[in-house]
Amino acid sequence: MKCVPKYLYSILISISLICFSCEKFSGGGDSITGTWHCNEESASGFRQYSVGIDRAGVGFDSTYFVLLNFHNLGFDFETYVHLKDTVLTFVTNNQAYSISGKGYVSKNRKSIDWSYNISGANANEFGVRALYLRQ
Repeated sequence: MKCVPKYLYSILISISLICFSCEKFSGGGDSITGTWHCNEESASGFRQYSVGIDRAGVGFDSTYFVLLNFHNLGFDFETYVHLKDTVLTFVTNNQAYSISGKGYVSKNRKSIDWSYNISGANANEFGVRALYLRQ
């Protein structure tokens, strides 16, 4: 009977260590990573959808991010941006699309105000305004 409490104590310590050592996807309060709600307006009208933002990964430093589902093109469509101070600029374009413009991140990192042009296969838009809000 005395072995059970020691065994239980070991399990609790292991679980605690695992939980505290995990990194959160959100990247903390000073990061723009996470899920965003987009309100977008263009010549086609108004629409709403979700966008994922994550670190760009291997080959990029911590100021580069990947947007997933940018312009509601799908979560397999990746758009790369660079963050300097509070300004996001596009750094790569998919061969099927041409994107230009900028995004302005609020100081509290709770909104991003975009103004961009996009053209290509399924996105023949110009003069798009979008507001990303934290979900």
